[in-house]
Amino acid sequence: MLKHWYVYGIIAVFAYLMLLVFGKYKFIKSKSLRYVIVIFIASLICWCIFDFVIAYK
Repeated sequence: MLKHWYVYGIIAVFAYLMLLVFGKYKFIKSKSLRYVIVIFIASLICWCIFDFVIAYK
């Protein structure tokens, strides 16, 4: 699991960019709920991309 450490960095960068977009357009008013939803969506998208594209064998 440690050899795929870059996936965590990609998830963090993707989540940060999503937080910027969600914060700018105020899709979700509650800040804490916005964080939870963005972290969930970002991790789900990045792990799916990793499983189906990068780690496909």
